[in-house]
Amino acid sequence: MPQSQRRSHAIRRINRWSIATDALLAAIKTVAGIFGHSQALIMDGLHSLSDLATDFLVHGFHKVSMQAPDDDHPYGHGRFETLGTLIFAIILLAVSGGFIWEALSTSSTAVPTPEWYTLGVAALALSAKEALFRVTLRWGEKLNAPLLIANAWHHRSDVLSTIAVIVGVAGAKLGYPSADTIAAIVVGLFIAHMAGKLLWQSLSELVDTTPYQKQDHLIKVICSVPGVRNVHALRSRKMGPHALVDVHIEVPATISVSDGHRIADEVIHRLKQKFSDIADVTVHVDAEPDDKQRPSSGLPNRDVVAQTLTAIWHDLPGFEKIMGVQIHYLGGQVHCDVIFPLSCVTDDRAGCQSLLGQYQTQAKQISWLGDINFLFASDAVQLHDALRLNNTEKRKTPN
Repeated sequence: MPQSQRRSHAIRRINRWSIATDALLAAIKTVAGIFGHSQALIMDGLHSLSDLATDFLVHGFHKVSMQAPDDDHPYGHGRFETLGTLIFAIILLAVSGGFIWEALSTSSTAVPTPEWYTLGVAALALSAKEALFRVTLRWGEKLNAPLLIANAWHHRSDVLSTIAVIVGVAGAKLGYPSADTIAAIVVGLFIAHMAGKLLWQSLSELVDTTPYQKQDHLIKVICSVPGVRNVHALRSRKMGPHALVDVHIEVPATISVSDGHRIADEVIHRLKQKFSDIADVTVHVDAEPDDKQRPSSGLPNRDVVAQTLTAIWHDLPGFEKIMGVQIHYLGGQVHCDVIFPLSCVTDDRAGCQSLLGQYQTQAKQISWLGDINFLFASDAVQLHDALRLNNTEKRKTPN
């Protein structure tokens, strides 16, 4: 089973356990709190009820987030998990505000002392939530499922709030009636704190905050690929449980396009292999640094280069023998590797040297022309991708 399906299956299974546990605890704590006269336990029961609602919310948004990319969502639906978390955080903030307001409103009102059995109910809830925390965290780490890990720590927050309930009820039974009210306020503040963290995390993801505050590890992996000379414009962002990475790599200037593409493929492979949360990597291959300036951006395109070279060389001897020209845009100039047949050298080496000098002299007329190098190939070699001077290549129209 693919990793994504395993993660999804685990999230659904653990979420079902969460729904069952929260439903049971919400009912038990609320009823026990009402009949046992414990404000804190009632509020903790309502907290579990809000957990139940968010369990269904997580289930629904996770289901949508697992849908395949489509025309409207080419990067997938991972952000729906983030949207669900954002809504979840807002709900929790509202619930915590209600808890605190209710506790403060009734703080001056005489209320019955909580019954001792409410401590047993709170202890039972604490044990159930702690067990659920440990199981969820173990599976989340095993499957590298951030949503499960976040949900696990949500269960741990319930454990801490229940501890506050136990302290409040015990304090009230020992002669401190305000302890139950104080415990209810503490529970409300704790929920608000957790909601604030979730809200901040969700907003950070929605505004494309990088998930890698320290990018040294990413750069180290990228630079370990043979052929990568430098790295710049490294950017990353979250898409639900996954990360998307964009990077520019600098490779040797005169290698072939296919060689540069193979280096980029290796960068993608190693990043995904090293960082399991990375789902997509876009690599831009550069022949020279372009992070601060683009010295070659204003140079003529290959058609204009072909026309210019033809214009300045067409009257020179041997022009018709040129098999092709490989061009390189580097340092603000166009550098050319002019390919002649090998027979030019074997027939008349001295004359060939003189002829090549004439080509270089003519090229100096053009300010944007840089180095002119001469290569010799067998007459049988087919240079399909080289620039043709006497028959300027036609551009292919994209489909």
